[in-house]
Amino acid sequence: MSYDWTNIHTIERYASLCEIYGALLSNRQEEIVTAFFFEDFSLSEIADNIGISRQAVHEHLHKACALLDDFEEKLRMHQKNLVYRERLMTILDSLPQADREQVSKQLHDLLEIMLA
Repeated sequence: MSYDWTNIHTIERYASLCEIYGALLSNRQEEIVTAFFFEDFSLSEIADNIGISRQAVHEHLHKACALLDDFEEKLRMHQKNLVYRERLMTILDSLPQADREQVSKQLHDLLEIMLA
């Protein structure tokens, strides 16, 4: 599978998958995906920082993303989180404007607990 690292939706999706499943990756894979998706390092910068070739970083990143896809296919945690967010936003939008700020904070807190 080929990954389009220039597409913001691809980056956002894998960053979200990393937040959910990152601990299931090997230490090296987690180090690389964290540097790439959260610290905005290039493949060359990651390679220099950890002392491996750029190609090795690319291979680790590719394998890690394939694993993240596999975890999501089996567990569907990311998809469930999207549904939860959408439903909570629908509830929030249905409230009178005066109640939204207080309820928004409570829904945000609830969502954080659910996703922790």
